[in-house]
Amino acid sequence: MLTDAFFRRYEDVTLWSTFTERDRRFLGQAAQLIADDVYLRNKSRYTESKDDPAMKGQEIAHSKLARELGVTYLIAPTYVHSWKAPNGYIRSQNFPRTADNKTKMYLTEQFKDSHSPDLFMKYRISFIELAFQERANQLAMQKASLVIAIGDIWQERERRAYEAGEVAFAAHTHELNERYRQAKIPLICHNNLIQMSEDALIEQQVERPFWSLVCEPKWSVVDQQMKESLDERDRGDRNAVSNALNALESTIKTISNDKGWTTGAERGAANYIDNLVKERSGSRFIQVWEKDVLITLFGEIRNQFGHGPASGQPLPSLLPQQTDWAIDSCMIWIKSLIRRA
Repeated sequence: MLTDAFFRRYEDVTLWSTFTERDRRFLGQAAQLIADDVYLRNKSRYTESKDDPAMKGQEIAHSKLARELGVTYLIAPTYVHSWKAPNGYIRSQNFPRTADNKTKMYLTEQFKDSHSPDLFMKYRISFIELAFQERANQLAMQKASLVIAIGDIWQERERRAYEAGEVAFAAHTHELNERYRQAKIPLICHNNLIQMSEDALIEQQVERPFWSLVCEPKWSVVDQQMKESLDERDRGDRNAVSNALNALESTIKTISNDKGWTTGAERGAANYIDNLVKERSGSRFIQVWEKDVLITLFGEIRNQFGHGPASGQPLPSLLPQQTDWAIDSCMIWIKSLIRRA
């Protein structure tokens, strides 16, 4: 099974030229956050650690990253304990390592000069991302089980456990992002995907509210398109803005469909924007001036990238600052439109 990994998405972007004391502290903090908090053991319910979802989730993250790195395991699954027997002979025995122990060992492994600082950190950021994703998967399965639960008492107990888990997981994600900020690592975790974040103010006022809105299944396409846009931007891909505008168009189409305004005769974004601005019972979903801004956004930016230039003409491109502005603008528009819907 193929797994999307942070180190592969950013293999062409150098994020670390050196390994610093801040990086070491961050990895140690992340190790404790994952092993002790995100995957807190439920010893009262699972007497054997191997049966506890807290251990299984970490094992899955270890296995997935090991496969993507082309190795059998990240940390050896067993260790040798030796002791001197009463008869003077040295005895030894293999013991298995627990998943949380392997997590801490991998994330706190000593950096050596022979390692690439960039790959060393990217591999461990990849593990952190996978560990958070597996915990999110566990919560999603827990939520799904409530739908088919039998017995009001059992279901109520499980519902409370699920809700407490969601609240705790949100707090853990917030702590991870704060740890990035303290370590001056330009990354942000949203919807369990770790990506670059250059501007803390934009992240707080635009990105964080945006991701909280599009995390619902209804907006999954918008979520995916915007994530692809950000990945492309971070790699320096000239088409990054196209996916951001696609996300905006998907939002407009979804709202038009949900409101029953889609006729089937629409041929592009402009027609769907007309559906939103049309006056109904004396009111409009968006105003005429907003329509004009949206039409300009699509016409002046996306159309340049959607058609090939004439022979001998350069490929159209945006400055990095223009790309950031366009993506941020799409996020702001999407956030505004969803809140109105």
